[in-house]
Amino acid sequence: MRVSWLLGVCACLGLFFLSCGSRDRTAPGTESIMFSSLGNQPFLDYIYTISPDGSNVQPLLSPELDRSYKYASGNSLRSDLAVTVHEKNSRGAIENHLYTYNPASGHWQGLVTDGSVGEALMSPDNSKIVFALGTNEDLGSFWIIDLKTGEKRKLTNGEKDQDTWHAYGTWRPDSQETAFLQLRRVTGKGVETKLMASSLSSGATTVLLGPEVGVTAACYSPDGTRLAAITAQGLEIIKLPGLERVVIVPKSSFAGSQPYPPGSLIWSRTQDLIAFSLRNEQLAQSQLWTVSTDGSKLRQIYTEKDARITASSFITR
Repeated sequence: MRVSWLLGVCACLGLFFLSCGSRDRTAPGTESIMFSSLGNQPFLDYIYTISPDGSNVQPLLSPELDRSYKYASGNSLRSDLAVTVHEKNSRGAIENHLYTYNPASGHWQGLVTDGSVGEALMSPDNSKIVFALGTNEDLGSFWIIDLKTGEKRKLTNGEKDQDTWHAYGTWRPDSQETAFLQLRRVTGKGVETKLMASSLSSGATTVLLGPEVGVTAACYSPDGTRLAAITAQGLEIIKLPGLERVVIVPKSSFAGSQPYPPGSLIWSRTQDLIAFSLRNEQLAQSQLWTVSTDGSKLRQIYTEKDARITASSFITR
């Protein structure tokens, strides 16, 4: 009897320690990187979190029947996230829709189900979301929705020739300005990009960097005085407002990989760290990288095959 009792206790303790070991042991208040992993077939898209050192990879949103998760952004896992959901509409057609999702409560709220939503970006003050939206008449424009009033309005206008669109945005930390790419198909040249900025208060839109720079991603520094940008030269830091540019990681340092997909660039609010994704076609591998803001400590922290990785947010727990 005593032997059986001891065996039972040991079994229970073993299960207890196994379950503890499988849990997310990241301390509350610390930052993780949130990223999407887009599969090469429908409904194989995940949202993950990972510690900046590459440890503690955790699925946050996993595919379901006829539903998966293309993009998520936010500031904390204790507040609402903006999530682009890949799902069937009421007519059975597959589209990308915009929701908010609260990981703490599990609550979902649908916001935009007309047209096809691209990446959606929660503002730093959690009051607004900017998102890319394509329709039959518009290849892609940037919109903003006020989460308190539900008011939705266009920030940019698509072009009638269907060769110009807007995508891959970032918020300034004061939630009063967004920067984004204007993309244009040019015969014989592929796609040209401009880095634009739009003021929410004035409505004015300005060009920050022209097509000769080759910007594919940008994000603001935590204090809003700088931008990080992936350009034809590599990873640059750009001082505002004068646009003084310094390359901190030349393109040759990417070890045969290329910046991909567009828009995958984020800047930590609490650490001296930038994260971005690359694609190595020779290895058929998507990679997540981090680097200090002076260009030191460049390291690859995560890889996947048969998927496309997009870094979307540094997020607190």
